[in-house]
Amino acid sequence: MVRLSQRESGLAMRASKDWPALVCRRLVESGLEKGKQVKLYDDRFELLCDPFVIAGTLVVVDAIEVKSGRFQRVRVPPALIEDIL
Repeated sequence: MVRLSQRESGLAMRASKDWPALVCRRLVESGLEKGKQVKLYDDRFELLCDPFVIAGTLVVVDAIEVKSGRFQRVRVPPALIEDIL
């Protein structure tokens, strides 16, 4: 039996057609969901939607920056994605 390292397992998962749904579901389960306030990149955001994949492994969320009130499409940090997989 061959065992994949955690990194290899993550790479295999990203190649899967189910990856977008899985990663978005796990992000929501970890609290990154519509209506919540979260801190990303040292700024606080009110999330307008659940995370979604826009290309390959690029996961984003639409949000309002609390400080300025401006709309932003914010990339979910890749390290956060790695942590939930």
